Amino acid sequence: MTISYCEEELNYFCKTIAKKISCMPEIIYHYTSSSAMLSILKNMELWFSNINFLNDATENKYIYICLKNYINENSTKYNIDFCDKIIDFCETFINNDMQEPYYFTPKIYVASFSLKDDELNLWNYYSKDKNHLGYNIGFNTQDFINYSNDGDLIDCFGQVIYGKDFLYEIFDKIIPNIYKIFINLDIINISMLLQDLSTAFLRFSMFFKDESFASEKEYRIVWSTDLQANIREYNGFYIPYQKYSIPVKSIKSFMISPTQNYNIAKLGMDELLNNHIAKMYANNITINKSRIPLRY
Repeated sequence: MTISYCEEELNYFCKTIAKKISCMPEIIYHYTSSSAMLSILKNMELWFSNINFLNDATENKYIYICLKNYINENSTKYNIDFCDKIIDFCETFINNDMQEPYYFTPKIYVASFSLKDDELNLWNYYSKDKNHLGYNIGFNTQDFINYSNDGDLIDCFGQVIYGKDFLYEIFDKIIPNIYKIFINLDIINISMLLQDLSTAFLRFSMFFKDESFASEKEYRIVWSTDLQANIREYNGFYIPYQKYSIPVKSIKSFMISPTQNYNIAKLGMDELLNNHIAKMYANNITINKSRIPLRY
């Protein structure tokens, strides 16, 4: 549905967020486990996971959590009906009760990267313990995004925004005006206004996360598609995903997680590249050691 009842406010919302997340770094880094790295290079493809199956329990919900809290904190400025309607709208998303009229569920898939090439928290997640190594792949961002079907499969991309402060600044500007529109609408048109709000929020909700994840400096590439999903098993759950072919020229580097056995790890990585990447490309790819010191 097109934005209509509060077009000016929601256009401001979308343009402000688009500007904030807009970022085209030269290199982005995809952290992964050793077994996943083997699969990535063998098949030259990266998997985009359905956004409803990511590890963060507040994934795609954080923007609604912030709006609900914002309304509660500013409830004296609005009438009860408005507060109740907005809070109910937020809870529809927060509680995963994704029903009309507020929400139409597209199939959104996400690949996660980092702007940081050597982040300890990410190494800890993918290496698990001293007997398991993690790796990251440095991709040229432009080459990666523009490759598949000349880029027309990629919907949007950008850096993740952490914490509530930026959202609260936007809410301060748009919510009072939305309220002025709301109080002059009947129940049918209020429902349509909330649909307009959900359309705008859905476009960018995946770019907001709790500040506890800020050290990851995440960069996201988002793909909405109705293609038949592939399914993988993870800890007893079945996870829908899409395969994205990797342009070999976009691969610029590999880094090996902190280890005392870097030399043998590098030798193995050299052989892996020789087996799966043509020499004309492999010669331009660096293999790096994590700069994080490791005693044990």
